[in-house]
Formats: sequence, structure tokens, C-alpha cells
Amino acid sequence: MKLEKSFNTKNNQSIYFINGREAYPIYKKLGKSGLGFNWYKGKNIWWIYENRLTPEKIAGLKELGVDISLVTEKVEPPISNAQEKTISTPKETISELTNKTDSDSGKAFKDVGGSGYDTIPGRYGFNIKTNIYSPDIIINFEGQEIPLHIVFDRWYQKGRRKIPRYVYNIFFQNQLINRVGKNAPGEWGTYNEDEIASNIQQDIQKAIDQKSKIYKTLEYHLEVDKRDHEFKEFLEKWEELPSYDRENEKEFLSSYLPPKSIEIKEPGYEGNYSIVIHNMGSIYFETDIEHPLAPRQKTLIRKNVPPTIRNLEQFNQYLDNVINENYDTISAKYMEYLKSFPYRAEEEEASRAGMEDMVNMIGKNYDVDFFKNKFAEMGYIRPSKKVKKEERMNGFVPQEKIKWVIGEDNRKNIVNDAYSYTQDPNEFYSTIAYFLLRRVKNDFTMTDMMLGIAINHWYNLAKQYGHEIDYKDIYSYFSKVSSDIYRGLFYKEPPRDRAEEYNDFYNNFGGGEQRGGVSTVSRGLETFISFAVTLGASLEEAVQNPKGTYRKLMMEWHPDRNPNNNKAHDISVQLSTLWDKVPNEIKNAFNWYKKMIYKKGDKNV
Repeated sequence: MKLEKSFNTKNNQSIYFINGREAYPIYKKLGKSGLGFNWYKGKNIWWIYENRLTPEKIAGLKELGVDISLVTEKVEPPISNAQEKTISTPKETISELTNKTDSDSGKAFKDVGGSGYDTIPGRYGFNIKTNIYSPDIIINFEGQEIPLHIVFDRWYQKGRRKIPRYVYNIFFQNQLINRVGKNAPGEWGTYNEDEIASNIQQDIQKAIDQKSKIYKTLEYHLEVDKRDHEFKEFLEKWEELPSYDRENEKEFLSSYLPPKSIEIKEPGYEGNYSIVIHNMGSIYFETDIEHPLAPRQKTLIRKNVPPTIRNLEQFNQYLDNVINENYDTISAKYMEYLKSFPYRAEEEEASRAGMEDMVNMIGKNYDVDFFKNKFAEMGYIRPSKKVKKEERMNGFVPQEKIKWVIGEDNRKNIVNDAYSYTQDPNEFYSTIAYFLLRRVKNDFTMTDMMLGIAINHWYNLAKQYGHEIDYKDIYSYFSKVSSDIYRGLFYKEPPRDRAEEYNDFYNNFGGGEQRGGVSTVSRGLETFISFAVTLGASLEEAVQNPKGTYRKLMMEWHPDRNPNNNKAHDISVQLSTLWDKVPNEIKNAFNWYKKMIYKKGDKNV
């Protein structure tokens, strides 16, 4: 394993890192309780700031077998609580520690968080610079002398050119705890930057005395620092676990904490139910149900770990108190989760039988009236109130005379049910109704993805119940059923969705022979191409670009361009008539011809 160097673009600081996979055998000695490296899951590395890599840590890495050949300089160790070091006045300290330079002149604006491509001096008249000064200071916090390390940066202000903004990065025990911004007193070059830097200690002490955000942050970290070593080590190990590996996390927690549960008293669901604790920055209390039809675990409540907790015993008591104090909320959410799927044995049996019946319907013959009655029962469609009196027979309206409506009130029910993502097999009907709604509204162009998500949910639900079925079969079935229901409700042909238009266009518009690699598309297109060829257009051009061919021939045979040609008028009229019979899919297609196959020399179109 090798120590490598990189750069943190967020704060313009250099870092050293070790690949996490290579460092696995020594990860316990690299963490905060060891050499002080930080774990970054996103890139799977252990890293540390360059100015935090002390000679002691370099020696520790060497003992662990890490290749440290990249390290060329040793960094002075920062002040710790155990060290006694006399701090000079802020001005003297700064003059000793500073390495003030504007060596990063010309850094691209985009590299420091901007959106332009000008260099910083050209845009603002000064350079962006980090770590201009790095003093160690001591501040008074409630009677205690607390050592802090400050990194002083020069930044910029959006919308206020030529006026820099200075940032104090405040570190406590090698950890960045806060950033404080301060605007320059005037434009660049009209003030002394060293005088601003000399007031770092006074500025931070003033902010703490006023009990600002720095005060609260430092108070939090001082409390956290009082935790015992075992509890700190537990939290560090917990944070390092992969967030997606819940089983590993449960096994880890079982070695430190007793299992957590909640007693539910609702009839039919009485019993103790397990609660799993999950760490994602905050502590998440989640359901823990092992059931073949159970959906994703539900978050019951979320809490932060108070800084005043010192050890594992107090932490365990805190978790118990959270569950007890929030019993009503947690039990209500747990019950909501249990009722979101067929949890009880009798419910699961009925649900599996229902799913079996619905899966068996896929691809089979069906009765449109069955679906119409089902949708009416579920409140998805309703009869129109406008039914002629002569059609009524003693208060009875024949089925074929009923005018059905999918209004706004029905639409909300359909959409809500289709996107409820429950474990109920009856979403089969909700999804078909959603498909029907799309046909009625003719919304396919912009909402195919939403429809696909709803269908995909039912498809995954069927697989969860143990059924192996092709997604295409489900989509085709839903499409056909919704089309037939549309005809049964409104007595006209439904608008086609994008998938149907695609299949019609690229699969011979409903079927046809393949001749020489060119589909025998609709009769209207075939007739137009044949006529275009008789007018002198090439067969290849007419097949590959019928729209362009039509425009070219219309320009050539337009009566205004042929005032002395009596046939021009008849030909232009015939061209226009034949073009009107060409399907709209071709007229409105964009480069459709690039996807068609054509073999040169073929005369059969």
C-alpha cells in the first residue's frame, strides 16, 4: 500500500490518501482513534490534510508498512490539549507561521467554484489564495483556555468585484468545526491585509463572547470530546460500515447493544416487533420485518445523538427512552407499514390467490364489460348525467346507451392508486385504468415514462409473488385491454401511444411483407412513391426521404412555376392528394428514413 497525494477542490487544500481496499488490514489503526485519517466512502480512501500529517504520523505509517516515499517534508505537530506551549501575540504568531504568497496567480475561475472561464486577477483584480496565514491561537471559553488552529483564506464575493472576502477556517483537535467570513473594509489595494490577519484572535474571541454559532459549535465539540474511548471507537466503526449492508450493520450492533422492539396492542397484530437502528449521520429507527411480501423497511423516527452521552450504557438508555417517549408515533407508523402488505397469514393466502388469478389473465381472452363494471365499482368511471329521456325505460338505461365519463374527480383516484406502490394485487386494475386515462387524455407524448413506472411496479410485484412473466406481455395486454375498453366506452378508435406508433411505423404499419429489405408500408406511401418515380424521382430518394421528395416535386410542378404547362396543375393536385393519404407518422417523423433498410437496385417497393 502506498501513500498518495491529491487536492481538495472545495477548500483548495492538499491531502494525502491511501486506497481503502489495500488499507483494510490496518484500517483500525488509521482511523480517528489511531493516526487520525478520515474515511471517505465515495472514493473508498483514507485521507488526511497535508498540514495534519505530522512526523509522528509519518513514522506510524512506516511502521504499518505503508510506502511513504512521496512525503518530502515534515509538518510541525499542531497544539494538543496535553501540550503546554506559550502562544505569542497574534501579530508575532502570524509573522512566524505565515508563508504568504500569491503563487496561485492565474487560477481559472471555474477551478475555484465560479461559472466563467476568466482568471481571477482579470475578473477581480486579486488572487484567490488559501492558507495565507495558519496561526495557532488560544481563546477563553467559559473560563477555559482552548487551543484552536486557524487557516486564513482570501476569497471573492459574487456581485462585489474588487472587494475580497476573508474566511477563517477554525480547527479544533484537527477537525474543521466552523468557517467565519469577513468582508474586506474596501477595494483591493486600499487597506493592509496584514492588519486584518493580526485581528484573527480578537475576532474569534468576540464571536465566542457573543455566543454566536462558533460558541455553540465549540460547546458541542467540547462535550463530544468528553466521551470515553470505547464509545468513540464504537461510533467510528459504525460510521465506517457500508450504508447499504443492513445485515452486516445489524450483526455489528448486536455485539454492542441489546435488541430493540416495540409492543403493539392493536387487535390482530398484538405482539413485540423488532426495531433496527440505522446510522446515516443521524440515528434512524426502522421497521424490521422478515416477510416474503414485505416492502422496503419504513423509517419510524429519526434522532441525533446528543453530545452529552458519554458511554455505551448511556447511549443504550437513550435509545430506549426515544422508543418509550415516542411510543404513539412509532406504533402508528409501524401499523401503517404492517397494513401496507398482506402480513397476516390469511391475508397473504388471499393475496396470493388474487395475484394468481390476475397473472393468469395476461394474454387470455377477456370480457370488456367485466373491466367496465370493475372500474365503475372502483370509482374510476361514472355514467354521464346527460342521458336522453327517450332512452330511459322506467328508470333503467341499457348498458349500450350509457355514456361513461372519466372526469377530474375520477382522474385523481386513478393516479393516486396507480402510484400508491402498495403490495395489493388490485393495482393490476389501477394500472390498466391509468393506461385508459392516458388514452382519454392523449397524454402519451410526455408521460410514457410515468406510465412505464406504474406498469413496472406491478411487474415487480408479480415477480415478488413468485411469478415469472415477460414485461412485454404485460405491457401489450394492458395496452390492448385499455384500447378495447376505450372503444366500449366511447364507441370510437382510441389514440395510440408512442409504443404503438413506433411498432406500426417500423413493423410495416400493422404487418406486411419485406421486399428487398424495404418494408411494404401503408398503401398510401406505396402509391405516393410509385407516382413520384414516374415523375422522375429516384426510387432510393423517394424511399429514404419521402417528405423531401414531395417538397422537391411540388416545387418542380407548381402551376406558378409552369404557367405554360397545362399538366402542371393536374400533377400538383394529384401529388397533394396522394401526400394527404400518407400516414402522419411519416409526415411528422424526424430522420425516420435513417432507421429503414434499403437495398440499392431493388425495384419492388
